[in-house]
Amino acid sequence: MATNLTAWVPELEPSILGLPAKALQVGVRNAAIEFCELTWMWLYTFDAMDVDLGVQVYTLTVPPEECGEIISLDNMKYKQDGEDDDQYGTLEPISEIQMDANSNGNWRFITASSPSAYFGNSNDKTKFALYPIPLDDSDEGLIVRVNLRPTIDCTTLPAFLYTEHRRTIAYGALADLFGRKNMPWYDPQEEQKNYLRFRNACDNAKSARLTGPTNSRGPVKMAFFC
Repeated sequence: MATNLTAWVPELEPSILGLPAKALQVGVRNAAIEFCELTWMWLYTFDAMDVDLGVQVYTLTVPPEECGEIISLDNMKYKQDGEDDDQYGTLEPISEIQMDANSNGNWRFITASSPSAYFGNSNDKTKFALYPIPLDDSDEGLIVRVNLRPTIDCTTLPAFLYTEHRRTIAYGALADLFGRKNMPWYDPQEEQKNYLRFRNACDNAKSARLTGPTNSRGPVKMAFFC
């Protein structure tokens, strides 16, 4: 499900009368992008991928209909070929830079029957590498979850950004719009006020992401899903 950017008209027009549709869309889009960058709230899990013998680097392609792009890798799970789904184990995220600094120079060429870790590519976030290099195939042996943000030219957003975070994105959009000096509605005080509301709401959303939609009087136990 997707929601059109113009769905935010009732949230924004009372504050900026006569707001052009294009400006509204830009403000909402920019706010949604920043919201996702700050909270990592938009999670996307790819269908199980094949792991091929001797292949270390893989490419992820977000379906065009999602109108999203990858911010970062969030989680990876691996199982050996032929194992049941309850045998998936979580791979460890590692840093290529730290491994280069703290390990023997040949670390990236080490092989094993199965990978135990993964690392991303800072220059191309659609690519990632497995470590060690796997020596065995595994059909549908890898499940990858990533954090997404809306693309810069999107006209729709995931429905949950509207149903769950409508007001937060409205605050961010108003801050973006009031901060445009060449527009008749430019107002730095309103920009600051709305951006503070936006950042506070983002902080709350980021905390809620860790606990999930849990109503508990005691300590929250963390549960991790694919």
